[in-house]
Amino acid sequence: MAGARQAVTEAALLIYRPPLLDILPMYILFLLFTSIAIPLARSIGWRPILWTSFSFWVLAQFGFRSAEHTFMMRYIPTRIPLNEMGSFDLWAWQFLWFVGVWLGVRWANENLAVGAWARRAVVPAVVIAVFCFVMRRKLAHGLELGAFEFLFDKWHLGLIRMLDFAAVAALLILSQPITKTAAIRPLVLLGQSSLQVFCVHLLFCFAGLTLMGNASMLNGWRQFALLSITLTGMLVAARIFSKSEAENEGQGTTQTSSRSNSTSVRSLTVRSEPSGG
Repeated sequence: MAGARQAVTEAALLIYRPPLLDILPMYILFLLFTSIAIPLARSIGWRPILWTSFSFWVLAQFGFRSAEHTFMMRYIPTRIPLNEMGSFDLWAWQFLWFVGVWLGVRWANENLAVGAWARRAVVPAVVIAVFCFVMRRKLAHGLELGAFEFLFDKWHLGLIRMLDFAAVAALLILSQPITKTAAIRPLVLLGQSSLQVFCVHLLFCFAGLTLMGNASMLNGWRQFALLSITLTGMLVAARIFSKSEAENEGQGTTQTSSRSNSTSVRSLTVRSEPSGG
């Protein structure tokens, strides 16, 4: 019981991150960092923020997470081993997050020529994407990377992973006339409520693990039933949350319109009043 209480307490403090749940605390922390970074960028600009983020990414490639964990355990005696702190290296993945926030801000300000960038990068993007695809197949068949493994590391977001991400992004931007045909309503709903859908799908993951027991996978009707129920639950969750967000946006638009109309009425009233004298 003591172990269960400790696990719940430390999970609430975002310290203990069990399997399948490790990305959610990181996401919460990133949202917190974003609420600080955007106002800060208005004062000092994005350059120092991005360079600081990049510096932590570089440190993460050389074991900063392990050193930080050892240091913090001296002051927070949780006795949680590093491998129970989640698979994703926050110090590495934060760089990708902040780059995304920066690009999003520029996009919102209509200051991002993403199409022109993608056209200039198309040749190296194709080369990188094909190379990484081939390497993925080679690794699946036992290729050993040796000293170069850290470049391909997923959890620490190695350099090749970053380049591959940028290359695929450029190719997706250029292929929008083709990929737009896949933007069917159910997929759009899932994307618009991705965080909520992800949380719901975790419940079905735990249900699957319970049904599996000691087996390596589900077979037959259980596999089909779990998959069908999971997809249905995700779509229902997306529908509920998208409808709720639409209602909130509608209320916000109505309130804004009402305030604007009230201001206009007051302005007209003032103008129609006879001047003194």
